[in-house]
Amino acid sequence: MVSINQIDIDWQALRRLRQHYTEASQHLQADYWQRPEILFSYDATLGARIGWKWQAVLQELASLIELPDHYQLLDWGCGTGVASRQWLAHFSRPQRLFLHDRSAAAMNFASDAAVKANPGLSIESLPKLSSDRTAGMDVILISHVMTELNSATLQSLQKQLTDFSCVVWVDAGTHEVSHRLIEVREFLRSEGYEILAPCQHQDACGLAGQSDRSSDWCHFFADPPAEAFTSSYWRQVSQELGIDLRALPLSYLVARRPQGDVKRAQPKRALEWRVIGRIRRFKGFCQAQVCKPGEVCEMKLQKRDFKRDFKQWSTTAFDRFWPKID
Repeated sequence: MVSINQIDIDWQALRRLRQHYTEASQHLQADYWQRPEILFSYDATLGARIGWKWQAVLQELASLIELPDHYQLLDWGCGTGVASRQWLAHFSRPQRLFLHDRSAAAMNFASDAAVKANPGLSIESLPKLSSDRTAGMDVILISHVMTELNSATLQSLQKQLTDFSCVVWVDAGTHEVSHRLIEVREFLRSEGYEILAPCQHQDACGLAGQSDRSSDWCHFFADPPAEAFTSSYWRQVSQELGIDLRALPLSYLVARRPQGDVKRAQPKRALEWRVIGRIRRFKGFCQAQVCKPGEVCEMKLQKRDFKRDFKQWSTTAFDRFWPKID
């Protein structure tokens, strides 16, 4: 990421850009990376926050997959390349990194930033994708693009996903985005993909087809780094953009094709139930929405039944799993 001390942030452009992102009904069609200053400003602010979300997901993913010695990686809709740079910080270097975006300026920025952090990395930009280019690729990364995809574009992207051994998609933690990502999950499951995360089961999602239930959606909260609370820079980001830096809501999906080269790592924990959203703590008990095979339901944990670890289970860490005690 570009040093925040080396650039002047274009706050007005970022506010307009963020408004477009948060208005999910307004699917973006134009190239909004009009000036290099916007790319730099985004990468140092909103992009950095997305990077924090990727860190949480990739830390979990490190225990879930094993990559082949030589693999190919595609950052789809790369923007400034936040997703692929985070990937390179957590996993071995790919044989080649491919970047795809409708914006040539964004691909150039992402390429320069990746090479700066990983000298000698082989990178190729792909303005247009076709099955003859993507067939046999190993991993595709998709980051915060759902609000820009209309139904036809999403269906086309879903078909492209089947060219890859492993799909890693991290997006906004909103109700609409979550339910659209559940549709992607169900599509990949129908194509024989194994769901690795966030689900702990291979059954149909308990929220599939229930997008009218406004209180239920599959989302999580990553932990921001300490600098988000201690630095004057991030305090200014929060004030200028109206962002609550304490909250990093996200939806995500990790799936792999069992016949592909990306292998599932040996499970390090017995399958448990996944906590969705936040655990709510009360006097003597805590409560949360929990994802179980085929259903999502409210669960309550009494302190008297789980005294030793009650405090641990009543926190809101990203990778929180519900104990099977009933």
